[in-house]
Amino acid sequence: MNKSLFHISDDYLQLAEILEDNGGELTEEIENQLTINKNELEVKGVNYAYVIKKMIYDAELCDKEIDRLTKLKKSKTGTADRLKNSILNAMNIYGITKIEGETIKITLRNNASSLLINDEKLIPRKFMVKKIEVQPDKKAIKEALGSGLKVKGVELKESKSLIIK
Repeated sequence: MNKSLFHISDDYLQLAEILEDNGGELTEEIENQLTINKNELEVKGVNYAYVIKKMIYDAELCDKEIDRLTKLKKSKTGTADRLKNSILNAMNIYGITKIEGETIKITLRNNASSLLINDEKLIPRKFMVKKIEVQPDKKAIKEALGSGLKVKGVELKESKSLIIK
């Protein structure tokens, strides 16, 4: 008979109750049933242990595969970034803003200008924000520069990014 650990344990508890009800007298029938249940439990326990070890081993393999795939992802992302930069640089050198293939399009897009702070000490106080430390209010400085005001210590930096569709 193929019993689960639960059923083996349940049978064992029922036999223990019968034994207790008999005043502790161990009949040959109860002794045989206890031995069978104990053997069934030992076999099931060993089989469960093999399954548990296999599950732990499989989980370790999953961890190793996750590590391998994480490294592979990082490598592929890095390679893609380097290739994108190569195309971007070449397109900038040759003054090309668009390349079209049959199923792919590469275009250069002007990014929003970003603020490059050359000397934070030269920036007027009105463009500084108070935090734990005083630092430039990049948003306010950028707006001021965009409206034509000159702000000492900063300049707008133009850049491009590559779009692949």
